[in-house]
This record gives sequence, structure tokens and C-alpha cells, in this order.
Amino acid sequence: MREVKNILKIVQRKRKELLQWLAGQNTEILMRVCKAKSVTVATWQSKYKAEKQAGKISTTIEQVELASLLDAITAIKRELEGGKTEKAFELRVLEAKEKTKARKAPATTLISKNYLPLIHSLHKEGLSWRQIRQYLITHHHKEFAFSTIRTVYLAEYGTNAV
Repeated sequence: MREVKNILKIVQRKRKELLQWLAGQNTEILMRVCKAKSVTVATWQSKYKAEKQAGKISTTIEQVELASLLDAITAIKRELEGGKTEKAFELRVLEAKEKTKARKAPATTLISKNYLPLIHSLHKEGLSWRQIRQYLITHHHKEFAFSTIRTVYLAEYGTNAV
């Protein structure tokens, strides 16, 4: 959490920009900003009241309120616009790459779930991958690339099964 005096140093143009951004948001986001502001105000008010009574600072409650509003707007805006920083972008790219690696192709999943025992028995009978492909087309009306059939089979039964 930033200090009140630092937040109050925000230039007028930036304050105006933040308040205009807030004015254009829907009710849900306005409520999130209000909640964040309330939490910040409660924290800061107790801190600054004690320091003011001790004569250490001259920050008013109104300044604390304004600073907490600006801080809340900044935090919610940053959260909603997440990913615009270079680091956040890199994290999103890594996340997307991991998701694509984990997901199997629909054909692979279908072969694994429905046809693998049949493919295993046909392969044990000595049929080639192309003959197994043709068998699936003829008798099950399913068309898969023979290389996909082979890849799924080898992933399940290992390379010694060739």
C-alpha cells in the first residue's frame, strides 16, 4: 500500500484521468472500487489519526479519503487491465502454451477411449497400420490417419509393441 502523501502528489491530469475512467465503469466495478477504498480508508485513518494526534503529520481526513479513492481506482484499473505490462504478457503466453500442450486432439481421445483394445488385437493379428485404418473405416465408419492410430497405440502399449 502506498503512502497518502505520495498518492496526493499525483498530477491533476492523472487524477482527472482516473476519475473519468471510474465514471465510465459499470456498477459492479464501482462497487469494487468502493469496497477497496473502504478497506484502505479504515487502515489509513487509524494510522494517520494516531500520527496527527502525536503532531507528526498534518494530513487531514479528507486527504486520506481522496488518496484512498485514487489508490483504489488505480488498483482496480490495474487489475482489470492486467496483462498490459511485459511481465504479465509473458506469464499469459506461458500459460497459453501450457494449456495447448496438455490438451489432446479429439481424434486421439476418441481412439484411446473407444478403439484401442480393437487396434491392439488387430495389430497382434499382424495387420499393418494402414490395414487397421482401413478396417476402422470399413467396419466402424471412423476415419483416422494411420499415423495417429500408430502414435496413440505406441503411447499406450510402448515401443516394444511394434
